[in-house]
Amino acid sequence: MKKRIDTEQKNIKPLSSLEQVLRLTALVYLEEALILQEYERCPELIAKAKAFGASKRAIRRLLAGYVRGSKRRGKPSVTTVPRF
Repeated sequence: MKKRIDTEQKNIKPLSSLEQVLRLTALVYLEEALILQEYERCPELIAKAKAFGASKRAIRRLLAGYVRGSKRRGKPSVTTVPRF
């Protein structure tokens, strides 16, 4: 069985611990804006998350998790920031 290669992550150098903290913090702020239904902040927070090294896949997973959770329960749910 062939292992799937994530082309988005293939050529990325390892991040320092500071860069990892900034990336994860940006994702947490995005998640918080979704939970608090502050949707007008999301485009700016997505741009900042990308600037700090968050992958498109990580952002998509966070947004999809929020949408799935809110549809299931009829309200926003706390999602987990994706592992890297």
